Amino acid sequence: IGFLAYQKLSTFGDDFSTIPESSPNRRIEKLNRDLQIALVKRQALIGMALTASQMSFASYEDAVAIRDRLALKLDQELDRVGSTDEDATFCALSDLKAAMILDITERAANLARIKNIYPAEPMPALVLAYELYGGIDQAEEIRNRNKVRNPNFMPAGKPVQVLIP
Repeated sequence: IGFLAYQKLSTFGDDFSTIPESSPNRRIEKLNRDLQIALVKRQALIGMALTASQMSFASYEDAVAIRDRLALKLDQELDRVGSTDEDATFCALSDLKAAMILDITERAANLARIKNIYPAEPMPALVLAYELYGGIDQAEEIRNRNKVRNPNFMPAGKPVQVLIP
């Protein structure tokens, strides 16, 4: 939940209207707001990276998706900071990115992989879990991963994502 809250904060100010620089006061107002937006976005990005280091991932693909999305956002912030004289901030963000990538990559290495299977006929998630894993413990995970409303009717002929250890 913390990661999602920080992710939402990372778009802070994107929907604000522009401030016309029609007077000295308006220029200062625009500068102040731009700095405030940049501060909130940077703090959200740092929070996302710190929270990601404490997240547990269900699959390799889930971990890599978070890692790659976060690395892209950090790259964008590094590009922005690189055009300023904030050398210490640039170095700190670069170190944060490297540590985040290393951490998630190492933790993802031993996680289960996602595989798409195509059931020949509709079946309950319990049956699918039993056929795949020899037990029903993963039935709820299959249902949640595939966002199925009724776990008694896993779709036939359509991809169903399952975890393969």
